[in-house]
Amino acid sequence: MARAKLPRSPSEGKAGPGGAPAGAAAPEEPHGLSPLLPARGGGSVGSDVGQRVQVEFYVNENTFKERLKLFFIKNQRSSLRIRLFNFSLKLLTCLLYIIRVLLDNPALGIGCWGCVKQKYTFNGSSSEINWAPILWVERKMALWAIQVIVATISFLETMLLIYLSYKGNIWEQIIRVSFILEMVNTLPFIITIFWPPLRNLFIPVFLNCWLAKHALENMINDFHRAILRTQSAMFNQVLILFCTLLCLVFTGTCGIQHLERAGENLNLLTSFYFCIVTFSTVGYGDVTPKIWPSQFLVVIMIGVALVVLPLQFEELVYLWMERQKSGGNYSRHRAQTEKHVVLCVSSLKIDLLMDFLNEFYAHPRLQDYYVVILCPTEMDVQVRRVLQIPLWSQRVIYLQGSALKDQDLMRAKMDNGEACFILSSRNEVDRTAAGCKHNSYEDAKAYGFKNKLIIVSAETAGNGLYNFIVPLRAYYRSRKELNPIVLLLDNKPDHHFLEAICCFPMVYYMEGSVDNLDSLLQCGIIYADNLVVVDKESTMSAEEDYMADAKTIVNVQTMFRLFPSLSITTELTHPSNMRFMQFRAKDSYSLALSKLEKVSSPRPECQPLSPGVWREQEEEMGAGSLLWVLRRPGTAQLKAPDPGARKSHRALAGPGHPESRLSVLGWSAGQYSSNPHRELSRWVDHLSPTPDRGPISGQ
Repeated sequence: MARAKLPRSPSEGKAGPGGAPAGAAAPEEPHGLSPLLPARGGGSVGSDVGQRVQVEFYVNENTFKERLKLFFIKNQRSSLRIRLFNFSLKLLTCLLYIIRVLLDNPALGIGCWGCVKQKYTFNGSSSEINWAPILWVERKMALWAIQVIVATISFLETMLLIYLSYKGNIWEQIIRVSFILEMVNTLPFIITIFWPPLRNLFIPVFLNCWLAKHALENMINDFHRAILRTQSAMFNQVLILFCTLLCLVFTGTCGIQHLERAGENLNLLTSFYFCIVTFSTVGYGDVTPKIWPSQFLVVIMIGVALVVLPLQFEELVYLWMERQKSGGNYSRHRAQTEKHVVLCVSSLKIDLLMDFLNEFYAHPRLQDYYVVILCPTEMDVQVRRVLQIPLWSQRVIYLQGSALKDQDLMRAKMDNGEACFILSSRNEVDRTAAGCKHNSYEDAKAYGFKNKLIIVSAETAGNGLYNFIVPLRAYYRSRKELNPIVLLLDNKPDHHFLEAICCFPMVYYMEGSVDNLDSLLQCGIIYADNLVVVDKESTMSAEEDYMADAKTIVNVQTMFRLFPSLSITTELTHPSNMRFMQFRAKDSYSLALSKLEKVSSPRPECQPLSPGVWREQEEEMGAGSLLWVLRRPGTAQLKAPDPGARKSHRALAGPGHPESRLSVLGWSAGQYSSNPHRELSRWVDHLSPTPDRGPISGQ
């Protein structure tokens, strides 16, 4: 990865911050940039400071291997130069092979380097084959030296690329066809340096044409990647087809010429003529191979041509048909020399097209303009017939594409156009105006949810519910892990709330009350994992202030007894009412704890505490003020409250089993507002924690 660093100004170089000397190295914060983002020039940082951005690399790119990988693979321009050099080497080896063939004459004698030359004459009546002309060739000293140098460079380059692209599996690099061909054409030349008798050994260097084809394809890809241009699929396919055909002819020509050294000793031109006649299925018969190795090679080449070439032609024809169907591209030369306008429509009908063309060309000064139609749908039969009329075929060009895509706009040469017309379809039905399709299911079981539900019980739908839904539908949550959210509302939500939540997936609502067991079963409490109970505003207007949470506590305890495996999070108006979440009249354990509280607390439990007395009791008791919350091990999670800030309290206290999961939220009266939904967003991490941080504890 790389990071951008601004060079220090002259004033900063003399003294650091706070008068520090220039030699003191200040610690730098690593501001990492994503390697997936393109590097951009920083330009000037401010309006009066024109400093250039210096790009530095982290430690993992300062190693020797990473620097080589950056130069040979990652950098587009340097990689393009390397591939161009490799392509030139392969072409040079093929050229050297042709020169060696032209300088070689088997009639002068054949044999190893430094050996006595043996003359060979072909006998057509004999079935025996002399393999010496096939194994040994005549190679001049200067030509051998050049071939050795080129082979050594190619071998070292291949080994370096294997080292840079190694990712733990060496066999994946070795068993590639390109690597095998590279070793066959380079390693024997290196061996001849140390073993001189093998310098006349035949090496099939003409097979480097396939490596040149592979390097050319990679070079074209790197070229388009370096200039940030999307290459045409048609151009790429034509290039592959032409290179494949050329390599087949060159391989067949060189192979037959060499094998026929043991036969009638054909030259390159005669072998090339034979390959062209054979591949064109003409077969005059004036030139034929005389020995079975060359005949077997012809059979192999014909089989390869019959398999490879039809596949390439089929792909080319398919791309051509798709190009004709989509309209291709508007000519850049015509766009620069002629005037044209672009017509963008969503669906093209014959009446709409004729109305536009008749009205556009009605003006005499617009007769020389071209009309480029950009439409995402295919042409129907009527439009195709109209565009084939000579009056319109020379002036109207149809392109299949969308005005919302930059690539299609470039095809239509929108930047050179004189005007752009955007027409809407006639009599088109507005799909957004129609109502959504709802399932008429009566309970949550019929939906067949795969994940557990999250049920929120509230009296009215407010902004707090929206803040509650947003984190649960964040972008980093996987679609397969989304829990359906069911809103159980006492009153029907208004239209604005439904418009706000309609874009969220898997969010449902129903009218009902948490007091009604039928409503709970209908909303799917059996299949729920979490239940959030928002305190109702109607219960907050009780005559006795501390009786505001009575109905909520009773409902929560009832639901907990009915569904003990359900995680319940509830809202309380007063923090002191959290003690009643653990209240059980006939429980000996709770009775013992209450006696212990009476001993440690000078004030009776039933007497409400004012905020001032509450703070005094906390200061006197210390951690003992949490005794009524932390009644059992592992059932509560509460930080010590700040007496002066009146922050909200949060506790986990189960009325039943020690492993119960019952959450209670409350805040003091000084902090509470009339909107009970404002704290809902704090509960989301408790219900569904984010991947990088766990559930928050209350403040």
